Amino acid sequence: MTSPDAPETYPLLPLREVIVYPGMTASLVVGRARSLAALDHAKTHTDCRIFVVAQRNGDQLEPGPEDLFRVGTLVSVESSELQSNGTTRLSVRGLARATATELVFEEEAIQAAIGIRASQHDITSKMQVLTRQLDEAYKDLASHAQKMDPETLSRVEATTEWGLKTDRMIDSLPLPFQTRQQLLEALDLQKRLELLLGCIHQERERLRIEHKEQQRIHKGGSSSERPPGLNEGAWSRRPEARREQQQEWEEIRAALEAKNLPAAVKKRTERELRRLKQMNAMSGEAGVVRNYLDWMTALPWELEEKASPELARASEILEEDHYGLDEVKERIVEYLAVSTLVEKMRGPILCLVGPPGCGKTSLARSIARATEREFVKISLAGVRDEAEIRGHRRTYIGAMPGKLIQGIRRAESMDCVMLLDEVDKMASDMRGDPSHALLEVLDPEQNHSFQDHFLEVDYDLSHVTFVCTANQLSGIPLPLKDRLEILEVSGYSEEEKMAIAKQYLLPKQTRLHGLKDTEVTVEDPVLATLIRDYTRESGVRHLDRQLAKICRKTAHKVATAKRRTSQKPISKDRLSKLLGPAKYHRGARPEQPEIGVVQGLAVSPWGGEVLTVEVMMVPGTGKVTLTGRLGDWLKESAHTAITCLRARAETLQLDPNFHETLDAHIHYPGNPLKTDGPSAGIAMATALASALTGRPVRSDTAMTGEISLRGRVLPIGGLRAKVLAAHREGISRVLIPTENIRQLQDIPTNITKEMDIIPVSSIEQVLKNALK
Repeated sequence: MTSPDAPETYPLLPLREVIVYPGMTASLVVGRARSLAALDHAKTHTDCRIFVVAQRNGDQLEPGPEDLFRVGTLVSVESSELQSNGTTRLSVRGLARATATELVFEEEAIQAAIGIRASQHDITSKMQVLTRQLDEAYKDLASHAQKMDPETLSRVEATTEWGLKTDRMIDSLPLPFQTRQQLLEALDLQKRLELLLGCIHQERERLRIEHKEQQRIHKGGSSSERPPGLNEGAWSRRPEARREQQQEWEEIRAALEAKNLPAAVKKRTERELRRLKQMNAMSGEAGVVRNYLDWMTALPWELEEKASPELARASEILEEDHYGLDEVKERIVEYLAVSTLVEKMRGPILCLVGPPGCGKTSLARSIARATEREFVKISLAGVRDEAEIRGHRRTYIGAMPGKLIQGIRRAESMDCVMLLDEVDKMASDMRGDPSHALLEVLDPEQNHSFQDHFLEVDYDLSHVTFVCTANQLSGIPLPLKDRLEILEVSGYSEEEKMAIAKQYLLPKQTRLHGLKDTEVTVEDPVLATLIRDYTRESGVRHLDRQLAKICRKTAHKVATAKRRTSQKPISKDRLSKLLGPAKYHRGARPEQPEIGVVQGLAVSPWGGEVLTVEVMMVPGTGKVTLTGRLGDWLKESAHTAITCLRARAETLQLDPNFHETLDAHIHYPGNPLKTDGPSAGIAMATALASALTGRPVRSDTAMTGEISLRGRVLPIGGLRAKVLAAHREGISRVLIPTENIRQLQDIPTNITKEMDIIPVSSIEQVLKNALK
């Protein structure tokens, strides 16, 4: 081929350890800025022709004139496709060898003045002898290489022009990069034939030695005696597979360059890429390295610049998504306010603690929406392996990074909002304690250099806004709790549930079931009945299910009707037809005062609960029996209550020797869970005092508080949830420790107005207000 009319100057595209021969088609991956600029210039000025030349050092990011070979190939760009990682995949066809006479390094691209070599050659008598020898040697080599591509062989045999035929032979052989470049630079055909013939003889000898070595190993020899440098199984790879490997390496390198990697990370990835090139592509170790490099290219390493969120808009979003939860919303807005005033702020570690269905997860989503960040959720319930947090070391089969790094990859952002769900339900075993691994993650002083065992390099987690959720604070280990900012999300009152149902739940279910607002109408009295008689929870999850059931049955009625019309509001009678008979009865407390029966208050993972305490005194020897799934703490409270009453036997007009003549049986009937905690002491003491004195306990009264040996009432936790549970059950009087008075401000005002909340500080005050 000659091109006298072609432009003398072409854009130059430097390649890393890839050589394109005339007449060959190759796939290239372009990612560098100058390379992309050269491609654009070729499309607009040189009829999609570009000069490709190899770099002397493939690791050079910005090659200079001394870093490039002078002999390359003029190619035609057949197609180009933009990849998701920002690189461009090219399909090029080699046209002719060319020599660069001058290189011009412009700001955007490299231009090369080239001289194009003719592809037609005169065959001399000496060259005829060389071609015959080369043809025989190549066929002999192909016959010994059993897995050599038959299509490549037939294509070489069908070629009659020896300039093109030698290039096709070179392309089909597994030759080192430097040798391939020497063959490209052999512009004289006779010299090229001589070099190629010598290369084939060397490869035949290598193949013979390898075959001999394999036979010796098969007979029981040692593989360690294999000659150094011998590429085991080189001929088992087809030429297309080798080109695919080179293409894969270029894609990986281009993807790594597209990332602004930290210096230490860049050094590590370059070392791993060099290791990959030296490995057998079919080995297991090569697969591990590929997976590692894939993770390194997929992870975000730069913090994107984002405008500070508008506080007013963020507040509007939080109000739109959630009803109530003022303390949590105020804390989030405070964080946003501070982030607008400082250049770099360490992400807060918020922990939302509360029963299911109170909006903890959806609140975390709202934080992401208000801050205009990506949201990712990681469930920690049941996680018992520390490697789930820190990642597996790459020595293990199927090694993967930990859940946090996986979440960062899904979010594709270093400053995402990450929800660590159910941190109180992690377990531990011989494989370690995952809560200990979280200590580094959730410590603002350490998480800027978190090291995953799989990545083996530092990764900055300090920009992530972590939000943890838990049902019970007691399930969180103390060292981990110290890293967290606890925000309690207690249950909702009946009025709050009605507001949530009208503003959020019912419109959502109506939309999901394809109904119009006029086709499902639930008025306040019916909605109150639904909440009281069909749900018993602190949150609104079960209420949401009941509304969904109503919408399903309404959708069935609308779908079977001939035309859609507005429906009448759902009445109480129709509610019972849609949902069946009432499942719960509010006010399931004793209708009349009873002896030895007290309504106690407790907090469970599902919110506040009203638990009945029954005490029966029978003749005996002073034995104390406790039943009803009680924990160790409650058992200790029972013995403390008995001792406290014995000390006040004279004041209460009790038999001083009742502990020797009577047996006490303390029972929690119908206890739905294993109850434990320091809050039932006064309830047990009151029930025992009632049973011993014969004085009944007021049926409209519930109580919570722990008791000491000296009769002092100790403070408790979860006051809001307990008071809401008492209100839900129709109890009008609640005895609480005096030291918990300041927590009454967390309870809705309408609840405190409807109930008589009495602070008590001693057992005398408790008995005075509880016993008839």
